[in-house]
Amino acid sequence: MAKENIRFLKYQKFLLQGKSHYQAAIKAGYSKSYARKVSSEETKQRCPKKSLKMSEALEKQGITPDYLAAKLKQGLNANETKYATGYIEKIKKVNGKDLKMHEGIFSDKREVTAWNARKDYEDMAHRIRGDYLQDKHELIEKTGFEDVTDEALDKEIENLKRKLKRRT
Repeated sequence: MAKENIRFLKYQKFLLQGKSHYQAAIKAGYSKSYARKVSSEETKQRCPKKSLKMSEALEKQGITPDYLAAKLKQGLNANETKYATGYIEKIKKVNGKDLKMHEGIFSDKREVTAWNARKDYEDMAHRIRGDYLQDKHELIEKTGFEDVTDEALDKEIENLKRKLKRRT
């Protein structure tokens, strides 16, 4: 395996450890100019690990944190309109018997609190603020390297180095 592949494996390892693209590239042995290139936006869009973040994509569509906060506030104060229709009846006594007489149809509408919507928005607000403990599946970011330990990566790097030395 080529020296470039070993560096790339190291680079990925440092990214998985939470280093920035620039820091990972420097620690993996790349030059400063290459590290700057790797950390540029253009390169981030071409590589899966460096792909455009969802927050950036949302902001490009006008869905900014302020916009979301305003919508969240609206949801926390949500109301709904309830409609009612029915008949107005009048009871009249005719010859000692009650006689129902229809006076007409009525309809009415009222603004009432949308409790279900408010509950959902309140739950969403608490999740965004981080007030709840995270669900187990939210604690692990899926990277494809969940089963790979640092020791396993170090062994693979050493194996690749040995193979490279044998070829030269």
